[in-house]
Amino acid sequence: MTTDPETSPLDSESTPGCVPNPEGGTNSRKLAVWFWGSIFLMAAFTLLLTLLAVVRQSDTSRATKTSTPLEITSPPKSSNEESGAELEKRLNYANKVALEAVRQRLDPLLDDAYRPAYQAIPKYADFHYSVMGEYAELSAAAFGDVSDKLQEMLFAGLEERVLEVGMQLDNDFNAQFEAETFAPASGDIPEASTFGPLTKQAIEDVKSRIKFTVPISASAAIGTVAVFKVAATTIAKKITAKLAVKAAAKTGGKWAAAGTGAGAAALACSWSGPGAGLCAAVGGVGAWIVADYGIVKLDEYWNREDFEADLEKMLDEQKATHKIAIYNELEARAAAIQEEVIIPVVQNHDFTLRELSGVGNDETCKIAADLTARYDLVRSHLRARKPDVLHSLRVEANEYMDNLSLRPMVKELELNLKRATLATVSTIRVEGNLPTEFRLDRDVSGILKVGGKTFEIGRVQATESTGFQFTIVPEVQLSTNRTLTYALAMEQHRRVWGNRFFGGSGSLEILDSIGASDGLVHSIKMSLPLAFDNNATSIKQVSFAATRNQVIAVTTKLFAESLPALENSPGCD
Repeated sequence: MTTDPETSPLDSESTPGCVPNPEGGTNSRKLAVWFWGSIFLMAAFTLLLTLLAVVRQSDTSRATKTSTPLEITSPPKSSNEESGAELEKRLNYANKVALEAVRQRLDPLLDDAYRPAYQAIPKYADFHYSVMGEYAELSAAAFGDVSDKLQEMLFAGLEERVLEVGMQLDNDFNAQFEAETFAPASGDIPEASTFGPLTKQAIEDVKSRIKFTVPISASAAIGTVAVFKVAATTIAKKITAKLAVKAAAKTGGKWAAAGTGAGAAALACSWSGPGAGLCAAVGGVGAWIVADYGIVKLDEYWNREDFEADLEKMLDEQKATHKIAIYNELEARAAAIQEEVIIPVVQNHDFTLRELSGVGNDETCKIAADLTARYDLVRSHLRARKPDVLHSLRVEANEYMDNLSLRPMVKELELNLKRATLATVSTIRVEGNLPTEFRLDRDVSGILKVGGKTFEIGRVQATESTGFQFTIVPEVQLSTNRTLTYALAMEQHRRVWGNRFFGGSGSLEILDSIGASDGLVHSIKMSLPLAFDNNATSIKQVSFAATRNQVIAVTTKLFAESLPALENSPGCD
């Protein structure tokens, strides 16, 4: 079959599997480039997104891992809340710095307060070495008190100035304490500006409390009228003694001077007729005063320097006394702030952090409850106060001394346990009879020794059949962790023949004798061997070592005081 070239299939449109014409082949290559290019672009974009996702996920995981600690050893807090230990360190350091600062201010302030008194010494010396002053002091010595003028001239306003020193030191202490509190105490403690609300509240509480904690200006040791009165009286006694000696020494000289003046006055006043007597009298008084003036000035020339030195020494001694008193008050105030302000505030702050975080608080409360339960057993029962029990309780309690919440409780417990080993013997009852061959219807007397104390027993009736009995009330205090020793010496009073003497002794462990009995009041029954002492000629010679004996019953009643309940618990209720 012949095919028309114009209608040949080779000239028709391309079909799959057929070779395209040149123009059609170019178009196909362009389409392939776009096709594969878009695929590569999407693959690259997908790969980029994948890499970004991996990197972001890695950062997120790292951040999550860093923000969650693996182990918590202390209550967590935000970066701007100080821990209890940090706050305690800051406040103690501020207390120490404030104390040292006011110590350095003490001398300058006291010098300023005493300066007017020192400056008044020459003025008082002028008064003392004047005729008027001499007679004023003599009159005061006779009818009043020489120290009054001293107080008026030297101590005027000094009490108020010294009290002002106390108030100034209070203010300086408070200001220095506050300044140091808001300064970083070390590189690991944050600046004050970053304090969290709990820390700020604790510090404000401390600032408020210290203003009223043992203020220096309230101390009676700083300055009172009585204090200055004593100082003035000391020098006044010296002045009075000196006036007496001076007056006695001057009297003879002044009488002679006055006699010469009287003769001259009689001659000079002879013209005055009826008024001559009055004129002579005035002249005599004038001569006396002139002579007195001369002697006073002579005394001043020789003694004024020493007199002023005595006054200055008196002020020095009084100022030194005030310095010691104020110094002691400063020490007492710093100690009170430590015990009454810092410790309670820090304890509360630490407990609050624990309570908010929940970390360690249950454990602290459990420890406190355990110590309290063990202490209450010791507190209420004498049998629980054995040395090993007390030692074990002390050792365990001291393990928590570094715990801010438990420290006050541990200190209180340790202090109270010091009284746990004491008991008081209230009564001792002794009853029995002498050895059989020595029994008579005769009185007996004796000496009882208990815990190193000796008690005399007056004559009591004894019979051959019923024996004797007596009770003493020694009120002797014993240590329960020591062996209780007791001894008895007795004298049998006979009418005709000489008296007979008997003795015996014993010992016991108080806490062992109580056994498992509860409470703090106990009656302990013990036996005492009593034997005849053939060698004794007086009761003081009786041997307490019994060899052949008759047993005597001794009942001792003793009690121990209840220990106080613990008040400084860490606030777990």
